[in-house]
Amino acid sequence: MHNSFARLSRSVAVSLGLAVALSTTSVLAQTDAHSLNRAECKFIETYDRENETYDFASDFAFMAHALDFEAAGCRENCFSPLRKRTLDIDVSLSPTENLSIDASLHSATLVKFFVEYTTGLSVAFRPLEEPNLTDGGTLVVFAVDESNVQELLDAFPERPFLKHAIRTAVLPGTTCLTTFFDWTEKSEPAFVFFNSEHHNTPEQIASCVREEAFNSLGLTGDLQGDDTLFTDERWLGPEWPAPAFNRFGERDYVMMRLFYRPAFEVGQSYEETLREITQIIEQECK
Repeated sequence: MHNSFARLSRSVAVSLGLAVALSTTSVLAQTDAHSLNRAECKFIETYDRENETYDFASDFAFMAHALDFEAAGCRENCFSPLRKRTLDIDVSLSPTENLSIDASLHSATLVKFFVEYTTGLSVAFRPLEEPNLTDGGTLVVFAVDESNVQELLDAFPERPFLKHAIRTAVLPGTTCLTTFFDWTEKSEPAFVFFNSEHHNTPEQIASCVREEAFNSLGLTGDLQGDDTLFTDERWLGPEWPAPAFNRFGERDYVMMRLFYRPAFEVGQSYEETLREITQIIEQECK
């Protein structure tokens, strides 16, 4: 593990991009623009009726633009430009010395999650090994506990926001969190840190990483008024199974498929997104 993080430190010092490389799993989805159907329109109607303060459109726009207000120094009404993945996804895993996360992540069926329910991008799922930090659609998952927290901190000496995330990840009340770097045409890195000290059953890990993977695709915020993204059972929908922990359901499926329509462009504003999603619902759910 020490040698692995020594190599990681050198990699970070050189680059935080990631070139898409050969992988053990690569799947290409077949998706379309996903027009809203009658059942989905009914779902959105119910969603709006049962939420007194927020509606589907405002939740969608909030998730697409929400910042970590505290970390960003914002108090209210601070939104980032829209960001969504355009490069094929390369998932890397970095466990602690005492916790292998490979099986847990596969049990979360992340490849199926990315491909069938969301973007249609190709997904490369690496075996358990040194994280890939060169360029492309990087998603690196780090298990963090007391055995490796200092090594991780030392691996990112010039990245204070990462050091803050690592320190936060190991606190008893933390489950998991995602951090982003600036995305370019050749690099879309996101790092997931999860607390393997206090949150380490296979089911907990799988549900945690599933939620953060969803965020890493571009719907970065949790819903307005929700404690966390997948915790409200009302929005599972009849076709979605209910595992013991966080659930991906109908609401999340509809939001992500809408988000990856061409109408929502990288760099657009919160106001543009809210206007566009409102028009789509009005036009397709007449």
